[in-house]
Amino acid sequence: MKFRRQHPVGSYVVDFFCASAGVVVELDGRSHDDQQAADRRREEYLERKGLRVIRFTNDRVLADLDGVAEAIALECMGIRPSPGPLGRPLPEGEG
Repeated sequence: MKFRRQHPVGSYVVDFFCASAGVVVELDGRSHDDQQAADRRREEYLERKGLRVIRFTNDRVLADLDGVAEAIALECMGIRPSPGPLGRPLPEGEG
């Protein structure tokens, strides 16, 4: 799987994009804590374009890089983990 970083999709620029799988990976820092409505609108737009969006907090990437990589691989294969808020996969053992 090949990913493009900072890839434009319409009026948005997504963090990572895998064209062959139609997957967008978004990494959210603390600045996204107050942007849930905007993030939801962005995600809905991307999904209307036929893309699947998976989100992770920066903290989760730093704490569980292997788990994040596995979740991205599963998403690219069309196997979606149980979503948490805003489509974020739930931490291991939840859901």
